[in-house]
Amino acid sequence: AFLNEEVPFQEVYDGETFPVYEYAEDALLHVTACYLGRNETLYLPDEELALKKSLVRLGAESFSDCAMYLEGGTLGCKGWMYRMWDMIQSEGLYEVNGLLGVLRDFSEPEWDKLKALAEYAGAEDVVGITKLVECVEQFTFIRGVCTAEEVGQFLVRQGREWEVKPVLEPFLDLERFGTYVTEERHGRFVSGGFVYYSGPEDVEEVLGWLKSGDGLTLSEGM
Repeated sequence: AFLNEEVPFQEVYDGETFPVYEYAEDALLHVTACYLGRNETLYLPDEELALKKSLVRLGAESFSDCAMYLEGGTLGCKGWMYRMWDMIQSEGLYEVNGLLGVLRDFSEPEWDKLKALAEYAGAEDVVGITKLVECVEQFTFIRGVCTAEEVGQFLVRQGREWEVKPVLEPFLDLERFGTYVTEERHGRFVSGGFVYYSGPEDVEEVLGWLKSGDGLTLSEGM
């Protein structure tokens, strides 16, 4: 082995738990588990077997027996870190790890849209957010609008099925059209924009499925 006399030797592996891995900055969530004086940082999402091996090294039977500490992760930049941390504490690490596995390859716009949908649906648990992921393409998120008129204006310009030629726009009642979409497509204003249903299925069936068993409030207060 090459020895650098200018750098003092430091033993980082104690033969029991793994040291902090300095090259996992791209992991969505970093969580440290502590048990009877032993610490190990988990980089989520990870294989379930890897998490079970961490428990063995810690000497714990379950992560519920461990003190858990949030260290960071790329979710901090996406506005999801503390939401996932709350779910770990209330529902468990394995459940959130599974959800993060589904979300691993989400782009920044997809994370923003999912955040808007979670507010739209009142989804606060793993099951509810997982359901939103499954039907995320059936909803449209219009960023930056805050009035019915702005919704109507966006849709006649970029709404595909409702798009019209620019010369006709001055003759349209955009506010009334935006209100129509709100009522007929279960639209709702959320932080940062507006969400409405744009999928091919019956909207009531989709909303009912999202609500089933999860305590969601999707169709209330529309």
